[in-house]
Amino acid sequence: MYGWFAFWSETEGTFIIMNNDKMIKTVGIICEYNPFHLGHAGHIERTRLALGGDVFVICVMSGNFVQRGDFAIFNKHARAEMAIHGGADLVIELPVTYFYSLQSVLQKRAYTY
Repeated sequence: MYGWFAFWSETEGTFIIMNNDKMIKTVGIICEYNPFHLGHAGHIERTRLALGGDVFVICVMSGNFVQRGDFAIFNKHARAEMAIHGGADLVIELPVTYFYSLQSVLQKRAYTY
């Protein structure tokens, strides 16, 4: 095997990222980053450190509309690029229909450090 791939592990209760046969812990952060700032970079770093340091950080970010239903200050591509430069390993867009319909579920299941 060569390269990256991911799968869901029922025993671990998380996604497992594999890179050249090495298993890497992952964490997901639901975010807006509207705009991304040093506090967000600190949050990513503290999350990484709380989980042992060698963690693959996946940010699930709203698109051009933020979770409150307003327009984002910067477009989704610029905010994703800021997140990558701020410490995220991967940024995935959360479709607008999901964050409106699942808002109460996400609020109940979100964890903070």
